[in-house]
Amino acid sequence: MGLGNMEIPGNDTLPHGIIPSLPTPFDQDCSIDLDGLTALVEHQIRAGVHGLAVLCAMGEVQYLLREERGPIIETVVKAAGGKVPVLVGLNAASTRQAIMQGTEAGELGATGLLVSTASAHKIPLPTLMAHFRAIAVETGLPMILDRSSALARLHASDDEVGRLLDSAGFKGLREARSRPLQDLKVHAKRSDRILLYVGNYTLLPDAMALGAAGTICPVLSLFPEEAVTMYDAAREGDNIVAHQLATQLAPIMLALFGKRFNQTITRHLLSVVRAGMPIPRVNEPVMSAIKYGLALRGVPITPRVRKPLPEVNARQRARIRAELLRLGLIKEDVPQYA
Repeated sequence: MGLGNMEIPGNDTLPHGIIPSLPTPFDQDCSIDLDGLTALVEHQIRAGVHGLAVLCAMGEVQYLLREERGPIIETVVKAAGGKVPVLVGLNAASTRQAIMQGTEAGELGATGLLVSTASAHKIPLPTLMAHFRAIAVETGLPMILDRSSALARLHASDDEVGRLLDSAGFKGLREARSRPLQDLKVHAKRSDRILLYVGNYTLLPDAMALGAAGTICPVLSLFPEEAVTMYDAAREGDNIVAHQLATQLAPIMLALFGKRFNQTITRHLLSVVRAGMPIPRVNEPVMSAIKYGLALRGVPITPRVRKPLPEVNARQRARIRAELLRLGLIKEDVPQYA
């Protein structure tokens, strides 16, 4: 039977709402800290998140060994305890490798795949369609096209992405490129059958107005309760509260990337992004910074990352602590260096 005649899984198991993309905690010797990962998941579940994503770009997946993927998925699924869906990042270069990784994820309890492609070359659209469709059919899991992944090499136009969404078995799309709202508008007509996610949590209220289902973002793990409140307000049509929360939470992301903005500048930045202008890019280490913020919040993990990634610097530490203090997420007696 050809792939074109085989059944593509639906999107019933894909989550709506707040979906943190989790970092990967490491022990003193930089081995996987599964106990820390369990504590991190439990922290998110208590906060009321609607789903979890693992093995994505901010989870340092490119620095993990092949045999480390399984224990990470298994730990997250077990800690989630069936309370929320678990999405697994998939960016293998070859179709065979992607199917193997996706199949393993499904066997370990994953409910969906966040898929990109690691190819450095432009692959013809029909070949790319066959690649993604084979993953969907063989794994039996619904797929979200992660167009914004830092690992992605998807050389495709908006029209080609639309054809992929229509014909390659995808049930969701995540956008977090430089103009995420503009990109989502292109595919808003598909929101009745393709779940749309924005990768920049500060734009969630605006994205939901375009039909987005939620946000998949690594920074959400730092303030899951507040993010859930923002989502609930937007879902209930209370746009004033939703936008106020988005503005209040935005400086944390900026602090992670090495800058600190006051509320006036933050509002200006958000208005620029909503108008379709590119999001400013700041080259700072982020993986370690997110872990540092979680450690300040009492999650028992360290800021360690695998080399050659740099650890969070002193400037970021000070700014992250300041923003968490401003929001009342930590107390004054939390030390500068956790």
